[in-house]
Amino acid sequence: MELTLGGRLEHNDFSGWEFQPNGRLLWKPHPQHRLWASVSRAVRSPSRGDDGVTLDLVGLPPQPLFNLPATVVFQGNSNFVSEKVTAYEVGYRTWPTERFSFDVTAFYNDYDDLRAIAPQYDKAIVENGHLRVPGLFVNASQGETHGFEVAANWQLLDRWRLQLAYSYLQVNLNNKPGFPNLFTVVRDGSHPRHQVSLLSSFDIRPDLEFDLWLRHASDIPDLAVGSPTLTAAVADYFSVNARLGWRPRPDLELSLAGANLLGPSHGEFIQETYPVPERLERSVYGQIKWSF
Repeated sequence: MELTLGGRLEHNDFSGWEFQPNGRLLWKPHPQHRLWASVSRAVRSPSRGDDGVTLDLVGLPPQPLFNLPATVVFQGNSNFVSEKVTAYEVGYRTWPTERFSFDVTAFYNDYDDLRAIAPQYDKAIVENGHLRVPGLFVNASQGETHGFEVAANWQLLDRWRLQLAYSYLQVNLNNKPGFPNLFTVVRDGSHPRHQVSLLSSFDIRPDLEFDLWLRHASDIPDLAVGSPTLTAAVADYFSVNARLGWRPRPDLELSLAGANLLGPSHGEFIQETYPVPERLERSVYGQIKWSF
């Protein structure tokens, strides 16, 4: 049994000193089996934008109280502190043969002081026919995520390898007491719950390789795109990507790749601060990579 302890100590001008410890325990009950567990703490330190940005970013339709179109003005907050997570993981790995391995990992993440936008309606002003509503960055969201991941790696032949992976994610977030009418950046339904991928890597010959990647993601039902009342959804999708790579010499690689080759264009995400849907189209591109 092995115990590994570590930590990182950092200092920044916005939140001061930050300590991020971690620990990992590894047990080897059998030469072909491993059990492990870990716990770690991490932070996202405030940025210059969190501290002092002023940005006219989100437009809203006419509001009932004033009957005027509104603009939410994102405002930094000098009292904004680091967003925090404590992550717990347990995992198991086995390789029954030299050509096959199997991994399963379960995780639980405890979040605190997550960023949210607090509309300051008492400080709203009318300017050029618009209602300008300040939206202050605050540490007002908390919650947890949990789920698991399963992965298998199979070397069918010396030149052919398959990698299969599945992940499940459940998000449960809520507002802290004393913060009504928040615009939460991350919501319970803002991530796909299920994701599956299969990657095939085949060496046609020593200098020529072909990769084929199949991927599926479930829908994202509740994305915040500007205010607590403006939401969007992304449908589930299936994509097929391929790559053909040639190495005429060890330090030179030429490749041809294609994305979303068999399906129609689809959306995969919508940014909360730039809520313009972008769709992934079918595409083909070439690349030259020279290492020296």
